[in-house]
Amino acid sequence: MRSVVGCFVIHLCLGSIYLWSTITLPVTSYLRRFDPTLTYYDTIVVFAAALGIQGAFMILGGYLEKQLNSSKSVIILGTFLVAASCFCSSFVTTLASLLVLYGCLFGIGIGMSYTSTIALCVRWNPEHKSLVTGCIVCGIGLGAFIFGFLSNHIVNPHGVPVGEDGYYPSYCAITERVPIMFRTLGAMYACLIAIGCSLIVDLPHDTPSLLPLPLSSSATSVVPCDSISIQQGRNLYDEDLKEQARESRSASLASSDKEGRDSRANSYLPLYYGALNSVNEVDDNHPVEEYPFNQNEISLSSVTDILMLRDAQGNTPSLDMESEGDGEEQVQQDDDDDDIGILGELYPTELVLSSYGWQLSACYVMTTVGGVYLAGNIAELGGEYFSTTSFLTAVVSSSSLFNGFGRPLWGALADRFGAMKVMQVMSFVFALIIYTYNWASSLQNQSLFCVWTFSIFFFVGGNFCLYFPITISMSGKTHAASNYGLIFLGLSICEYFNIILLARYKVKFADASTLLGTLCMLGCININWLAYRLKSRQSRHDRNKTAYDIVVESQNVDESVELTPVEMA
Repeated sequence: MRSVVGCFVIHLCLGSIYLWSTITLPVTSYLRRFDPTLTYYDTIVVFAAALGIQGAFMILGGYLEKQLNSSKSVIILGTFLVAASCFCSSFVTTLASLLVLYGCLFGIGIGMSYTSTIALCVRWNPEHKSLVTGCIVCGIGLGAFIFGFLSNHIVNPHGVPVGEDGYYPSYCAITERVPIMFRTLGAMYACLIAIGCSLIVDLPHDTPSLLPLPLSSSATSVVPCDSISIQQGRNLYDEDLKEQARESRSASLASSDKEGRDSRANSYLPLYYGALNSVNEVDDNHPVEEYPFNQNEISLSSVTDILMLRDAQGNTPSLDMESEGDGEEQVQQDDDDDDIGILGELYPTELVLSSYGWQLSACYVMTTVGGVYLAGNIAELGGEYFSTTSFLTAVVSSSSLFNGFGRPLWGALADRFGAMKVMQVMSFVFALIIYTYNWASSLQNQSLFCVWTFSIFFFVGGNFCLYFPITISMSGKTHAASNYGLIFLGLSICEYFNIILLARYKVKFADASTLLGTLCMLGCININWLAYRLKSRQSRHDRNKTAYDIVVESQNVDESVELTPVEMA
């Protein structure tokens, strides 16, 4: 629990990436004293760069986490960059220097620490991964709310409106406070980061236990498997499962990482029972080979050396998943099964080569990029219908509360009904809200504008909460940080170009609402298609595994016959 609290505190600081819509007016006006030609459409590249670069460094954060075998070290490094880059931004005098510090370095720090914090807490609480994710990323929304009000109070405490040209005077009390704002925020980030990191308890990657084999307490050698049962198994398995087994075995043979081979143990569960594509003839004269084991757990040192096990007396051990005793093995088995992805435990390189990974990344882009753009530009877009700056600032800051507090709610719903199912429904409703956002704003009713704006922030938070558990359920938790970074990378790149293009061509509110609503609806269709593909694959695997288990359990092997281990082809 203390790690969840610590990571939540850290995400309060990471949420300041969405401060841009609040501070863009004074910051742009401040930079205009050095370059009077700058406009809001020029400085928005800082916000776009921070969003775009964080996805790439999520992958680096996941890689460093595995190499150092420590999430806490990566989190400390990333959050240090966040605080330092914000503090140093107080000394900038050009757009280029602000882009490097508050755009690039700030985005790098967020990317490195974002997924590492979530992955660490998910390892501590695997049974509530969606709720834990929602509680942690809740800090993103609340951080934008808290620091939004704080930064506005520091820079413009009296609510002075902009001039007729849409900017503050280059030399005035408001622009003079911009460096003070950056230094204050940087110092506060440093204090909160120190508190958060002190609460985090690291959990190295090598601590989870390996998948235990479903053997009885007396099992110590090999499960008998004669040529008849092997032939029966062949008849039960269709061509789809054979192709799946070949692909899985090829992927493991191509990997030289022992941990990767161990993490795929669950993928070969049907193979333990003799479901082989091709097998060697049983030779009764062949001596029984000993296989290294420790009680009921086996480390798969080489996939080609997997042997069928039987007990030392030549008897068939019980194949009942509830072994003798109090059933602790079954509980452990169920817990491990929940952590295995539908596609197995995939490496980032394997996820890149998988069509499922590309489709999930496309879903992320389609259902999220529109909401992020609107959330970051509400002050400018809403200015077409509402001229009161204080009202727009209050709406943007208050919306962050719905973004933050909504994330734990989405996480609880995902744990209850499944992250994929919740995402399927949410994306459809979100598309309708974006479609009608311009209509609700055009009525110039402040209450209606607030409801639609709060809804957009609420659903944006749901996207960032749900895709991480969806990634785990699809590709496993072993490389969850890096895999999620790959999925998020597509969103980061598209967010960058989406913001730059819409800003450069000065797209109107109505056009942006229609375009982004259409994109979100296409994402809804795509996520439903992906859910159907994953469900079909899982059902096919479960059906074939169950069919072969029935054959294995119906075997009546003569205990007097000495059987030899069958080596997997």
